Amino acid sequence: MPNYSKQGNANMDETVIASEISPYIETIPQQLSRHENRYFIIAIVTVLLTAAVALFLMKQTRAELSQTPTSIVNLITQLQNAADEIQLLYEIGELPQMPNLDQLIQLDVNPFVAGNVIEVTSGCFIATKQPHQVRLVFNQQWQITWRQIESHEHVTNQALCSEQVKWQAPLQKTKSQSK
Repeated sequence: MPNYSKQGNANMDETVIASEISPYIETIPQQLSRHENRYFIIAIVTVLLTAAVALFLMKQTRAELSQTPTSIVNLITQLQNAADEIQLLYEIGELPQMPNLDQLIQLDVNPFVAGNVIEVTSGCFIATKQPHQVRLVFNQQWQITWRQIESHEHVTNQALCSEQVKWQAPLQKTKSQSK
């Protein structure tokens, strides 16, 4: 039980004041700073090397991607809109999942009406705008890719719809790229 007498409180105050005046100081043994410096330098070098390798790999993959040519951006946009329209018409029952070119022309779907799009195989359409080709292909969903036509190449239409020919996905400009 606590002591509330004046004499007890005075002793407690003196004890508290005395302990505040002479605090306890703990001494820490000194370590070899050479070992600490070595570990610190190894950690810094590791972080810097990791960052340099990551930047190198990012720059290398970024160089492989090329910007979509402005001459075909309009055609790519038309094909993206057409893919959305085909999907909508499929969902309401107006078209099969992979319609043919005649069905798309009959329903007046752009850019198929303009006549610059050919149907190579079922679910694969190619539009040519020199010196590029744009492909609309169905692989679980509609995908649009493009490529530059090489003057010396002789590629069959069947190869264009397979993975034998290298196609690129159109790049979308992000906010960070436009700044």
